[in-house]
Amino acid sequence: MHPEMTPCQVLYAGQVGYVVANMRTVQEAAVGETLFDVGNDAVQAFPGFAPVKPNVFSGLFP
Repeated sequence: MHPEMTPCQVLYAGQVGYVVANMRTVQEAAVGETLFDVGNDAVQAFPGFAPVKPNVFSGLFP
């Protein structure tokens, strides 16, 4: 185990990784977005993926 970031080629179940992307704003990334290698044409998005809709919740008490 390493408490600092250590580059590796593969992540396995239970491991945590990070991605360095060239995104300039938060709006360019969607929660649950599928990341893949450009050379792999067989990648499918996760079933049921839909863009997040903003919601506002409020509670009113007398």
